Amino acid sequence: MRRQVNEMQRSASEALSSLSGYFTRLSEQQKQLEAEARALSDLVTDIGAYVAARALEEADALSPTDANAIASESVEKISAKSERWGRLAKAFNDMMLKKSRR
Repeated sequence: MRRQVNEMQRSASEALSSLSGYFTRLSEQQKQLEAEARALSDLVTDIGAYVAARALEEADALSPTDANAIASESVEKISAKSERWGRLAKAFNDMMLKKSRR
């Protein structure tokens, strides 16, 4: 009888250890997802600021100087977060600057 109790205790301890490891991994994954969501939110915010600056410039609600400053800052922040998105933002900004010079 004592042996059965010991085996049950060992099995329960192993199950508890497995559950603890599972929840630890789950918590780590959740933290990683939260960090990735924050990074994506920051990227979308910077893209939005860029688009808003250029739209307000087109509507003559923001001076070209201010729009360029906001756009440049946004491109820098985008580039810091993602090299690929940064290249796209820089190319788009260059295109907008060429368009405004015509």
